[in-house]
Amino acid sequence: TPFHLAVMLGNVPIVKLLMRCGSSITLKDRNGNTVIHLAVKSGTNKDVLGLILSHPDAKDILNALDHEGYSALHYAVLKNNTAAVGCLQNVGAQMNVIDGKSGRSPLIHAILNRNEEMVSLLLECGACAEVTDYSGRSAFELALHASTKSIVHLLEARLFTNDLMESITNQENSKTPKRNALRTKRNNKNIENDKIRTN
Repeated sequence: TPFHLAVMLGNVPIVKLLMRCGSSITLKDRNGNTVIHLAVKSGTNKDVLGLILSHPDAKDILNALDHEGYSALHYAVLKNNTAAVGCLQNVGAQMNVIDGKSGRSPLIHAILNRNEEMVSLLLECGACAEVTDYSGRSAFELALHASTKSIVHLLEARLFTNDLMESITNQENSKTPKRNALRTKRNNKNIENDKIRTN
């Protein structure tokens, strides 16, 4: 539609005009994209995204998935668009929405992309590290196997701080990443205490 095109081009005056004329913001294109998807994916003027999100009907499409199975927040993370993440979070986007392909949350995508800045931002916005994908793997577990040490430390700190580490369990294997992490912490603490006593 003309509205979709104006959003993709980042044409603020035309977007404003079409919104005043009553253009529907809930219509999707043939690929299942909402205007929020298009604003984020095209990386156009931040003001365009702000205009769309200020519309009363924006809440109806805020967490919608396109035909690829991704929400606008997923694309904001994949494109490393921190400004868009902030805008979406401010209007109530679901920070733990999972994609339709692998069941990965935006946080998991950021972890697998080894994007420490994005991981930190998502955690600040309320993303949960214990959310699992369709394979039952948590963000923390995936970070242990496929991300950087600094990201693992970010997640570990958040899990310990919020006392959430106990929720990450594997009923079939007692040697879970969570228990190993806890055991390592305890062992390091014991070593430090032994050193203090011997000095």
